[in-house]
Amino acid sequence: MVLRKTQSLCPVCLGKIDAEIVEEEDGVYLAKTCLDHGNFKTVLWRGSGDSFLIWDRYAENGGGPGGDLSEIKKGCPYDCGPCLAHTGGICVALIEVTHRCNMRCPICFSSSPEVPAFEPDIEAIKRLYRTILATGTTPPLQFSGGEPTLRDDLPEIAAAASDLGFEMIQINTNGVRLAEDTRYLLKLKENGVKILYLQFDGVTDDVYYATRGGPLINTKIKVIENCSNVGLAVVLVPTIVPGINDSQIGRIVQFAKQWMPVVRGVHFQPISYFGRYPQVPDNRERITLPEVLNALEKQTDGEVRISDFKPRRSKDAHCAFAGFFVLGDDGALISAFSPVVRSTSKPAAAVRRFLETYWSPTPRRCSCQPCSCGMDSIPDELLNWVQAHSLTISGMPFQDVWNIDLERLEGCCIHVATDGSLVPFCAYYLTSIRGKRLYHR
Repeated sequence: MVLRKTQSLCPVCLGKIDAEIVEEEDGVYLAKTCLDHGNFKTVLWRGSGDSFLIWDRYAENGGGPGGDLSEIKKGCPYDCGPCLAHTGGICVALIEVTHRCNMRCPICFSSSPEVPAFEPDIEAIKRLYRTILATGTTPPLQFSGGEPTLRDDLPEIAAAASDLGFEMIQINTNGVRLAEDTRYLLKLKENGVKILYLQFDGVTDDVYYATRGGPLINTKIKVIENCSNVGLAVVLVPTIVPGINDSQIGRIVQFAKQWMPVVRGVHFQPISYFGRYPQVPDNRERITLPEVLNALEKQTDGEVRISDFKPRRSKDAHCAFAGFFVLGDDGALISAFSPVVRSTSKPAAAVRRFLETYWSPTPRRCSCQPCSCGMDSIPDELLNWVQAHSLTISGMPFQDVWNIDLERLEGCCIHVATDGSLVPFCAYYLTSIRGKRLYHR
């Protein structure tokens, strides 16, 4: 059964082709045909078509691009800007500050295909800040790479962003340097960094041997300890790979509970396939959002339930899910979605406020003027208690060339800053079967 029609890309030539989202007996798939390179079918959703369509109730435009940064010439996804056709808004802006890395992770996509080591100087990075500011917003800012902490001047880069009004500065990191160099970590905090977006694939070293090539659990724990000492928040970011760490989803949540309040959230990322893949990735190598949600309920013995999570408000609600929890007296997590999430603000603005409120290392009230979410009426004592006893659990599957839905891409709110432009995350990292990219780094 065809649930809807869309457009996608050929995994071989990256040409735009028609596609259908179809229901089959075992789930929902994206099916497409390139006249030159054949048929492709990729699982999107292991569940019924009805359950897939239910999430469509949450679909809505994200508030526009926040600025016309790109002229439409070839059309989506070849000249992403965002252009005026892009409806996702901007909830997070990402800057690659280096292509160097101190690891060679088997599942990493940011360095595939291999590229020469490159890192922009601080003046070039300031130009990227101005590109983001041209949208009229100061969204949460994430430094990525490569491994950002290989730059000794990262604290100065963060200070320059803070001086321009970026309040929610994150570092996407493997944590290796930060486990040992506490002076460097403290300097990052003093210069405006609020959050470590910490690569965290599991709670045992056998997982890290498979995903990262070596033992890392003690390194991860040391990073979290150091962040607790200096007052930085941590969000754990597991890349979920079937047969490798999908059995540890519940244990990751329990680990996060043990490290509250320094750990502010867990953000699951089902594996996506970028780089050179001479054969189509098998659908058995993919895990979908319903499977992650089912694992969360089953592996926590119902402590968190599927009904505790909401799809992201976006043009395609299948992009992500999120839940907000507080720790009860019995040590169990209790669903506690706040009015901030149910606010009437545009979706991209709601995501920004969610991150700024619940991932912050210190209690924050809302940023809306006048307050429309009710947070200003919460007593300080209660706000402080919630800050110390709360945890977010969320998930987002990034699109690759096999499953990319161009309608969903138009609603993307995570953008990578480039010279004079902002490119949606899933378009920026997209690669063909031979490793060719749409956007050169």
